[in-house]
Parts: sequence; C-alpha cells; structure tokens
Amino acid sequence: MRLEQIWRYPVKSMAGEILGSVELGAVGLPGDRRVAIVDPAGYRPGHPVTAREIPLLLSFAARWESGEAVISGPGLADVGHRDPAAAEALSEHVGRRLEFLELDEPAVDDSPVHAVHLSWVGQLEAELGAPVDLRRFRANLYLRGTTPAPERSWAGHRLRAGAALLEVVDVCRRCALTTRDPAAPARSWPLLLRHLVERRSEVLGVYLGTAVPGELSVGMVAQLD
Repeated sequence: MRLEQIWRYPVKSMAGEILGSVELGAVGLPGDRRVAIVDPAGYRPGHPVTAREIPLLLSFAARWESGEAVISGPGLADVGHRDPAAAEALSEHVGRRLEFLELDEPAVDDSPVHAVHLSWVGQLEAELGAPVDLRRFRANLYLRGTTPAPERSWAGHRLRAGAALLEVVDVCRRCALTTRDPAAPARSWPLLLRHLVERRSEVLGVYLGTAVPGELSVGMVAQLD
C-alpha cells in the first residue's frame, strides 16, 4: 500500500487542507481538529456544534498555520480564527451567532487518526452505481494499493509507514455527515447513509492511534503488520 493523500481539519466540521507531508505526533496530526465552533446562546454553550446540525459549516475551509486556524469561505479570505471577522462572517453565512473555541485536545469522535483505503470507496461506488467524493469521509489518511481485507479484520494490527507506527483501534461507523455534498453542503444524499447502514453495518474506514511518531509523506509505502 501507499499513502495517496494526507488531510488535516484544523476546525472541526469545516473543510480541511491537503498536505504533502506531516509529522505524526502522539495525538495525531498537529493542528488537526484543535478548534471547535460553539453557539454561546445554544442549549449546550461551550459544546461544539457540527455540520450534522449546521451543514453550511462545510462551506468554509481551514488550514493550520503558526498555531492558528486560517479560514476562508463566503465573505472571508485567509483570516485567523482569533480575528473577530472570522466569527462574524461565519455567523452571517449560517444565520446563527457562532464563536470559535480553542481546544486543549483534538475534538475527535474516537481516535486521533482516521484512515480509509481507496478500494473500500471503490467497492461502495460499485454497489451504489455512482461516484462518491472522498471528502465525505473526512479521513486523515487515504491509502492505495492491493485490495485489503475488510475493515473489521484490521483490528489488532499496526500500520507502518516509514518510522511512524499506528495502532488500529476500531472501525469507523458513519453518521449523517457523509450525506452532505462537500461541494454543495445544503444538498443531501440520504441513500448513501442508508446503504452504509444496510449493507456495511455503517462501517467505512478505521480509527488509529499513534504507537511511534514519525513523518508521513504522500507516496510513502504503508504496511499492515
């Protein structure tokens, strides 16, 4: 297998950035999901809101630069998340007052690193008879190569890439966020999630944790031990 793509998502539930290389740390990719979006007047103040609740969050993208999430989107171009203009533009676009919250730990659903093999996506496309945008899955690592065994068989194994070593923690069970079109977040594809639930027990991808930190680069050979 080889690393085909590396992605980072500095702001939870916003679009992310594609990387050529990154230094894998003890808690995943540096800067990944280190900023959340909150509704200070919501029924759970301080608790992150996500694109499942507000799909238009996906209209904005963030990259990590010098310890800050730099955000672009409707009415906004390359503005740091600490700048009030970022929250103002976001709030205006979604029609709801929102703020950015810096986190001490990554806001992940399970484990710090999420990987998807492209053959799993290819199988899904064949079953659906339609192309599926990889960005729907919001993985950190996309792998290409010999068709691997199903995700559940990865349990207990390790993924080695260069000096870096990751432990497979669990399969990734999909939620409604996969139904949102990354290019047009207001558009929903409920059949996709229904198919994942009925045919794949919600599973596509695996979660991993860092066993040994190290550099990850696109094109690097990756091996399942």
